[in-house]
Amino acid sequence: MDELYISKEIIAQMGLEMTDKEVRQLNESLEEKVGTKITESLSPEQIDELIKIQQSKDDGAIDTWLKQNVPELEALVQKEIELVIKELQSTPPGENTPK
Repeated sequence: MDELYISKEIIAQMGLEMTDKEVRQLNESLEEKVGTKITESLSPEQIDELIKIQQSKDDGAIDTWLKQNVPELEALVQKEIELVIKELQSTPPGENTPK
């Protein structure tokens, strides 16, 4: 994963500190949550099609397919980011990485 949905700077602005590794883990967890939400919204045929495109490892094709087949993609991602940020803000210090 190259893209960070929640950067170390955003976390710092919330008054929290996380290591680079924790930030990567946070974003990997977020990416998994988004992926789960996406697959829940797809038909079995769409899931098969997406898997084939993912196997090609063509990020551009994956992005295009997602934008065409998951019209609520941006809102879905934003909602998951907001949920993770709320969880971070309510987590006691020293326990910064949501599960």
